[in-house]
Amino acid sequence: MEGGSLILQNLKTTDTAVVQCEARNKHGRILENAYVYVVELAPEILTPDRMTYNAVENTEVFLHCKFFGSPVPITHWYDKDMNSVVSKDGFEILTNGSMKISDVHVEDEGMYYCTAANSKGNMTISAYIDVRSKFL
Repeated sequence: MEGGSLILQNLKTTDTAVVQCEARNKHGRILENAYVYVVELAPEILTPDRMTYNAVENTEVFLHCKFFGSPVPITHWYDKDMNSVVSKDGFEILTNGSMKISDVHVEDEGMYYCTAANSKGNMTISAYIDVRSKFL
């Protein structure tokens, strides 16, 4: 219990239950039931597939990969050769699934892939970055 709220963490499907809350004061009491149904869902990516992102050289660009699932999916981004971008300088995977490239270069232009995976499955979308020289 925290501030009158019940916070449930690290749930499993076997934790499905009916939870009852009782509020009481000098005028009486009231009971309310809540049904907690714990489900497992394969990842789904809400960001459209094959999006094109336009960027100007030496600026930052965000490629989006909005997802949901249960348990919470883990996202990975890959370049056109299916190499993880985690080890590349200036590439950062954000907690919301998006990828940030802080100093994009013409050599970064191309296709990228976002995969969201959990114990129930995985899903992949592609995104294309079109990088323009800042001197044109």
